Amino acid sequence: MNKQLILLAIAAGFSFGIYPLFLNKSQLSGTVMSAIFTFLVFLCLSPFLIGQMKPLVEANWWMLSVAAVSSAIGMFCMTRFIATSTPSVVSTLIVLMVVVQALVTSSYQIVVDKGLSLAKGAGFLCALAAIVLLNKK
Repeated sequence: MNKQLILLAIAAGFSFGIYPLFLNKSQLSGTVMSAIFTFLVFLCLSPFLIGQMKPLVEANWWMLSVAAVSSAIGMFCMTRFIATSTPSVVSTLIVLMVVVQALVTSSYQIVVDKGLSLAKGAGFLCALAAIVLLNKK
């Protein structure tokens, strides 16, 4: 696997791990938080859109729409629990959310690979065990 892709995955994981902790301190309700957060993300990404509009014609809009609806549902649910939980509870809920994400993507990987190797199976079990152990008091 490409080293740059690994670094991008690490940066994404760090960013996706830390931003909900800041959202928890925003003092906004879930839906308002979602809307304002999404708008601010759009503003941050806007400079990178310049010169990249041509692929829009060739995009699979059905898949893009399904992804957007799925993301909107996830954002709605996440910002609701972020807005209504305490800082000591929000990190546990974020870890639970990440475990569910890992299970969904792992299931997809099993389907794509048409099976699960022993090494990957052991890796998934270790990752789940780490999540459980990290959340023990």
